[in-house]
Amino acid sequence: MAVKLRTPTEIEDHLETLEILLLALPDSVPDGGQFYDLAHFAPDPERVEDFGGEDCAVNHASKFFCPQGRQDGPMILKEGRWEKETS
Repeated sequence: MAVKLRTPTEIEDHLETLEILLLALPDSVPDGGQFYDLAHFAPDPERVEDFGGEDCAVNHASKFFCPQGRQDGPMILKEGRWEKETS
């Protein structure tokens, strides 16, 4: 496998992109504790359409906030449940 060396211009472009991405990060992040705050969670409307329903979109999203799945036991949701907002 050959190694491709980047030109100084390519390196500069990549560094500028990295700077833009880093500046867009929030000032603080949750401590990554054992629990997730799902109070304001709503599935992505595009995913609802792509997967054919809200239940499938929520299931898909759960893979991102619980990537280990159920290998450490069941995923337990407490204090309320997700409900579709009505307008």
